[in-house]
Amino acid sequence: MGVEWHRSSLNEEIINASVAPYWRVRVINETSSTQNDLANLVNSGNAQSGEVIIAEYQSAGRGRLDRNFVAPPKSSLLFSLYLQNEIENNWLPLIAGLAICKVIPNSQLKWPNDIQINNKKCGGILAEKVYGGVIVGIGLNVSQSQEELPIPEATSLIQNELSANRDELLISILHELGKLFRNWPANKPEVFNEYLAKSSTIGKEVEVALPNGEKITGLAKTLSAKGELVVGNTEVQVGDVRHLRLMNE
Repeated sequence: MGVEWHRSSLNEEIINASVAPYWRVRVINETSSTQNDLANLVNSGNAQSGEVIIAEYQSAGRGRLDRNFVAPPKSSLLFSLYLQNEIENNWLPLIAGLAICKVIPNSQLKWPNDIQINNKKCGGILAEKVYGGVIVGIGLNVSQSQEELPIPEATSLIQNELSANRDELLISILHELGKLFRNWPANKPEVFNEYLAKSSTIGKEVEVALPNGEKITGLAKTLSAKGELVVGNTEVQVGDVRHLRLMNE
């Protein structure tokens, strides 16, 4: 039986009863990408701020930098949400990551979009501009065994003895997201400090691969006011971060 007994279907009625009126959630059985589905709704004028699409299975899920995100059916939370809030683009994935960390015990944030448990990736976040707002995509490993994960450096909630109830997880995450988004930017100083406290990147020696192929190395000192990672004297807006191990670690 393995982990399959944890994989019950999402209950759209229960979820919406708990997160309305700020969020409106649609559960679909299978799709290529919730990001694409929601973008199509937005572009056709059939979506308002607070629309959420979550899939039991994605055949062509996307992460940052066009990486694939595929998981066995009903083993993950794979959802996208549409926001019309005026939030700086760099801050969107950081706020979403913080909301998830508020729900998942002992989790940390690797800049800019990774959710980690015990230094292993448990989830990721993708923010994309669309007409009139932004779509935020979230993928969270819930009940996968190690054999079902794409790389040894990945993990899931169940492997860390955390809750595998996806209805409860989604409801809790959406509640936290709603509070953080509604209170922005008045809560920006609080979010800034809470993010630093949850970050696995700040204070580490890192190597950042920039989109142009250049690499920079240095101490990840803090975040800028725009949500950029400050490495040495450089503010990084977009990049792939690798934590470097020091000789005494």
